[in-house]
Amino acid sequence: MAFNFKAWLAVQILKHVSYELFGKERIPATKEERVELTDRIRALMKRTALLSFKPKDWALDTHPKQGWFMRSGAAQTRMFIAANQVGKTYGIGAELLSWCLGFNPWNGEPVVFPGGRKWQPGMRFGLAGKDFINALSEDILPKMNALLPLKEMGCEFEKIQGRVTSKITFPAPFYTSIKLLSYEMEPGKFEGYTWDGFAFNEPPPRYAYIGTKRGMMKNGAPILFAMTPLEEPWIKEELYDAPNAVHINRESDLLKLTQESIAIVTCDLSDTPYISDQQKALFVAGLDEDEIEARQHGRFLHLMGRVYKNFDRAKHVLDGAEWFARNPDWRKYPAFLVVDPHDRKPFAMAWGVVTPRDEKVFIREWPDFDITKVRSYKATIDDYCGIMDTIEDELWKTSTEGAAYGFDKKRAPIVWPIMDPQFGVAKKATTGTSVQDEFADRGRYFDTTVDNDIPSGHIAVRNAFSSEELFFLDGCKNLIRAAENYTWDEFRGKTDHAPKETPRDKYKDFMDVVRYAIKFDMRWMDPNVGVGMMFPAGFQDGGMGRRR
Repeated sequence: MAFNFKAWLAVQILKHVSYELFGKERIPATKEERVELTDRIRALMKRTALLSFKPKDWALDTHPKQGWFMRSGAAQTRMFIAANQVGKTYGIGAELLSWCLGFNPWNGEPVVFPGGRKWQPGMRFGLAGKDFINALSEDILPKMNALLPLKEMGCEFEKIQGRVTSKITFPAPFYTSIKLLSYEMEPGKFEGYTWDGFAFNEPPPRYAYIGTKRGMMKNGAPILFAMTPLEEPWIKEELYDAPNAVHINRESDLLKLTQESIAIVTCDLSDTPYISDQQKALFVAGLDEDEIEARQHGRFLHLMGRVYKNFDRAKHVLDGAEWFARNPDWRKYPAFLVVDPHDRKPFAMAWGVVTPRDEKVFIREWPDFDITKVRSYKATIDDYCGIMDTIEDELWKTSTEGAAYGFDKKRAPIVWPIMDPQFGVAKKATTGTSVQDEFADRGRYFDTTVDNDIPSGHIAVRNAFSSEELFFLDGCKNLIRAAENYTWDEFRGKTDHAPKETPRDKYKDFMDVVRYAIKFDMRWMDPNVGVGMMFPAGFQDGGMGRRR
């Protein structure tokens, strides 16, 4: 903007104080008036922290993560996921004010929105929080007023029933506005707006995000999140773990951002320079185990309610190319196939092998898309047989390398074909047959005798993770996502309810697949004993194995 903002702000403050003291704009008539006028102007000018806010030079030395968030503007979606009191609200406040002015007050650089869209007077921005009284009126608005004296610089405040602010309009030459919304409002209140930018202070309900995102499409507008992850698990699932998420852990990560990226900065309580170590320790001392993860470390609280807390990507997810290279004879390992069938959703299917160390390694899964996003799926048993044949052909290449191990074109080394013991044997009312029967009619025989006790199954899987006997190759996206997000029902975002021993359904399918595999008695078989031992006669045509 081609004018001196600091000088403009001083004039605006002078007008405001003059009217406040004298009832009109005039110069002081006495020494006392001049002193009072000067003192008030000086006090207000101290409330202009945004003029000295330097998120690049300053933040690199004192609070780099806040600086990374402020400089991640190439991405349309940006998230500052942080512990309590680390400066996340000031971060989105500074960003919102810059959007409204059209430039960064601390350096005068013009605001350029993702995709190169330039600022214009009259743009409309939004800000949402949990409620009007506390989250907006008592939290973020005071912090924005600490960055710039909004009222004194001429901003108009619209009120709801004369009590709480619902809109802030900036004076000439800006004419921009910030509309305030609350998560307590009806879902439809988030629909119908076309935004030039939006900020969520603390985790929003999904309907608020979807309604807001609809209003961002026309202008490709930026959207900000500043949050301590105490609730709303969907954010972890849909944004934090999204394929286009860029987790910024170092300065160079900023160079990876594009307009399509989701820029994510995660900030620990220890990262903030604003609070003494003594006060940090006192605060943490009063937290329980799960609260520490969110309020101290900025990690998602609902994931502290995971069924498998000991699942660790670093330990239990293996690089597929490296694993195959380290195990050149893996096709000799006895293999298993576990199927969890459904009526309306796709079957959850996963293939794995048992290594000489009795490790269960899942090497492939189907569907090869996110099963949690599918509401209905139509496929026949013949379709599923075709999928199984294709994948097994690709894995064991039964027409080439497989031949060297004694596998002809009809034979893949599936020693343990396992199926859900409940749905697999349920009889259809129309035909009187089960899914297990229908596969058997096509030459695929599944065992449905696996122990289906859920509590003991959870314990068995936890033990397998702890003893490092259970692994997923990195291509098994559904399995990995499920292990990380499979949570108890009370962690749907509600933190004031007594725990229930009931897991959420969303990630249950592939976790059932894992549970069946671990509960089944699968052990290493030496391939040197011959293929016949790998396919005992009792396994064929009797429930396990495939008809030859």
